[in-house]
Amino acid sequence: IEPKQLRDQPFRIYRIVPSLGKITVYARHLFYDLADNMIKSYKPSKTDTGATVALQIGAKCLSPHDFTFYSDLVSTADEPPEFEGVNPVDAILGEDAFADKYKAELARDWYDVYLMQRVGRDTGIQIREGKNLLGISYDVDESDVVTRIMPTGQTKDGKVLYLDELYIDSPRIGNYPHPKWIHMDVSEAKVGKDLTTSQAKAKMRAAVQAEYDKGCDLPALTVSIEFVNSADAEEYAQYRPIQNIFLGDAVRAIARRIGVDVYLRM
Repeated sequence: IEPKQLRDQPFRIYRIVPSLGKITVYARHLFYDLADNMIKSYKPSKTDTGATVALQIGAKCLSPHDFTFYSDLVSTADEPPEFEGVNPVDAILGEDAFADKYKAELARDWYDVYLMQRVGRDTGIQIREGKNLLGISYDVDESDVVTRIMPTGQTKDGKVLYLDELYIDSPRIGNYPHPKWIHMDVSEAKVGKDLTTSQAKAKMRAAVQAEYDKGCDLPALTVSIEFVNSADAEEYAQYRPIQNIFLGDAVRAIARRIGVDVYLRM
């Protein structure tokens, strides 16, 4: 897969709303033509890499199409997604679907669909107050923070299985005025002929740790910036290839006056 910057993209009109003073037109990327297709049944195995599954999503469509799928995903999934009577867009972007299971990022270029480990690059470009930053706002939301998780599985008799310690705390629990609880049902922690009680509890602990690793104990941070793109200025014409910012690229935004120093991706 060769890295390249995206061209101007085609959008297909799917809704038109006329009124006396104006006509409102709704359009979406050509990629969403795939939402009108169908995958009858496809069940990847645990040994299939994300790249293999990505190509099969395109190949399993019941109607012929002009899209080509590309992927560099070498990861596998402990619990691969199962696609039954689903359109390819939902198969890729739906809840607990391809992108979630294989940690894929999506890029679209006309009829080319890229499902990648990473879209874009770390540019080293800085957006600074007093240089090219026009405006910045940020929102810190703690409403969905979790610092204490009580996982449950299932015993051999079908009863609820708890940990000996009942719950697991986040290392950041002291950052908040009180514990923030949730219950987590770990579906794969079922005691049976292939799984002992201790192994089921190990899966429960691993599931909790995975949630903390993903940052469930951190507030949601949303940062929006408005800036002057130096690449558009005549003085920077000769540096345009290294100053432009494209889909997936990471930049550093710095506004010392309000204490912001973060990496953002387009």
